[in-house]
Amino acid sequence: MVEKPPYEELVERINKLEKEIDKQKKAEDILIEKENSLKTILQNLPGDVIVHDLEGKILLINEEAARVKGYPEKDLLNMHVQDLDPDTVTRNDMENVWLKLKPGKAVRFESVSVRKDGTKYISEVNLNAAELGGKPVILAISFDITEHKRLLNILEQSAEMERLISEISSEFVGLSSDRIDRGIDKALALIGAFSGADRAFVFLFRDDLEIVDNTHEWCAQGINPDKENLKNRELSQYHPMLASYIEKHEVFNMPDVEALPEEFNIEKEHLKANGVKSMVVVPMKLDDRMIGFIGLHSMKRHQAWSNEIQFLLHMAGETLSNAIERRRAEKKLKESEEKLARSKKMESLGLLAGGVAHDLNNVLSGIVSYPELLLLDLPQDSKLRKPINTILESGNRAVAIVQDLLTIARGVASPKEILNLNIIIKDYLDSPEFSKIRQYYPGIKVRTSLDDELFNIHGSAIHIRKIIMNLVSNASEAAESTGQITIFTANKYLDRPVKGYQDVKEGEYIVLSVADNGPGIPHEYIERIFEPFFTKKQIGRSGTGLGLAVVWNILQDHEGYVDVTSDSKGTNFELYFPITRVETRKKEAPLSIDELKGKGETILVVDDVETQREISCSILNALGYNCVAVSCGEDAVQYIKKNPVELILLDMIMEPGINGCETYSRIKKIRPDQKAIIVSGMAETIEVKKTLDLGAGQYLKKPLTLERVGLAVKKELGR
Repeated sequence: MVEKPPYEELVERINKLEKEIDKQKKAEDILIEKENSLKTILQNLPGDVIVHDLEGKILLINEEAARVKGYPEKDLLNMHVQDLDPDTVTRNDMENVWLKLKPGKAVRFESVSVRKDGTKYISEVNLNAAELGGKPVILAISFDITEHKRLLNILEQSAEMERLISEISSEFVGLSSDRIDRGIDKALALIGAFSGADRAFVFLFRDDLEIVDNTHEWCAQGINPDKENLKNRELSQYHPMLASYIEKHEVFNMPDVEALPEEFNIEKEHLKANGVKSMVVVPMKLDDRMIGFIGLHSMKRHQAWSNEIQFLLHMAGETLSNAIERRRAEKKLKESEEKLARSKKMESLGLLAGGVAHDLNNVLSGIVSYPELLLLDLPQDSKLRKPINTILESGNRAVAIVQDLLTIARGVASPKEILNLNIIIKDYLDSPEFSKIRQYYPGIKVRTSLDDELFNIHGSAIHIRKIIMNLVSNASEAAESTGQITIFTANKYLDRPVKGYQDVKEGEYIVLSVADNGPGIPHEYIERIFEPFFTKKQIGRSGTGLGLAVVWNILQDHEGYVDVTSDSKGTNFELYFPITRVETRKKEAPLSIDELKGKGETILVVDDVETQREISCSILNALGYNCVAVSCGEDAVQYIKKNPVELILLDMIMEPGINGCETYSRIKKIRPDQKAIIVSGMAETIEVKKTLDLGAGQYLKKPLTLERVGLAVKKELGR
């Protein structure tokens, strides 16, 4: 065999190598084409796409993946999938996932991924088995479903909230009044559990709309109840910032108690001391009338209260308000029925007493008259004088009882005159009747506190004296051997009705109080103490059971009211008599009206009660001032805009509309130097203090007198 020349063999090898290179190049072109085609496919796939090997090293991505993850493409290609999902993915997971993958079937799950900036989002991940360059890889297609999950959660929460509202509303349908408290407690438990709060609560206002009581609460496990410690609280002092929101009928949402402003440090410290980190409160009202508020506390964590939670509280508050109002209406109806029944009973007993008194008068004529005639004929040393005197004294006591019976039967028919209650009290304390009581109860101490500026009343002196005598007699026996009796008088102005044993209407009154520190009247007897013949005292010296019935009837004839409070520390009878401004006589050292007179200065009177405006204007006109009157704060502000005045006489409590403090605040913005005097029938409240801080000069308590008004106006105008 002839060997080829070396150069031919070299040429052949070169040609063969060129063919192999050409073949390899074509294969590489095909591979590049496939990779480019794969990249094109990846770019057009929905969601973010990552191709990684079984160890988790990222091999390919699309632009969406880089955008969603927040990394540049070159950075992602140097990372592992564990870097993007460190909480749920480990390298060992890769092999386990590969074993679960089957051709044509994807593995789907939800995962929490981390962006470059550290934010997390929820993604739905679809894993598919694939090959790249002949090697097994995993194709991961992910979708950001955070917003979807949020909306789904809102829909689920809304559905749950609607179910909850429906359940709470249904709970009170047909619920009897005596089970409403239990229904409210159940509603608070449902709301507390749903909202994730640690405490849910309801506070209700008392009639004065200043004092609140925590009437209902629910506490999560491990949270101590606080309801019993949160009663009889003046909201403006206890929670001033909350009070300002409630007054404006606004929601109070405080995610972080620490964020309360410095001026509310007392409120902040109180909440922190009770472990409250976050709170939300929603007003409860009926027809724009505030009755209380419902709210939530979070103690274990700070919590932002969503609009949905606030809406839930609002809806629940409406339901609870209606239930509470229904119970109040039913209770009021029951009380009215009881009062009507009591009134009819008193009337029937009065008629009975009248009939008995008529018959007794005929019998007593002989018992009282004949002993007197017999005594005239008997010698002074006769042994019969003592027993006949005993008969006569007994007859006279019986006559006094008959007079009480007639008072109950007919009412008081004596003529009335202008009286000063202090004078009657002092006269009684110097009387033989009182001395006799002191003999029976020598250890009793009697203390008086009589208002030196007490107004007069229009009444019957003999019957008013009878009231004082009966109340002091009862108190003496109740106080036992070494107790104390307090007799108190004062002027009192009520700008709204007061509920008590009787409902006292608004107006100006003299208050007579007789209190003792005895063991008190049992609760079951309170409703019956004014009935004729009702007594639980010792028959004989202690009386007949007519004393308080006489008090009641005399008071009704004087258009007055009575309130009775009693507990284990004693009993207090408060009697309200309408005042009269007619004087019985001039004061001992009155100030001359000329000393109090003005020089025609214009004074604006602001009061929502017509009679009070008339009284104030009459006093001011008599003092030589020019008086203008308006009935509300809004009208006062409008008047001041156009008409300057030297002084404002400003009532603090006006309904409806803005109160005196808000009125003065608005006026000061118009006329910064405006002078004012505050007038109120209430004690000096926070609102009064705030108004004084705004620049008001003095505070006058109703009812007004000419001298006090004159002095206050003179002083304020001269300031």
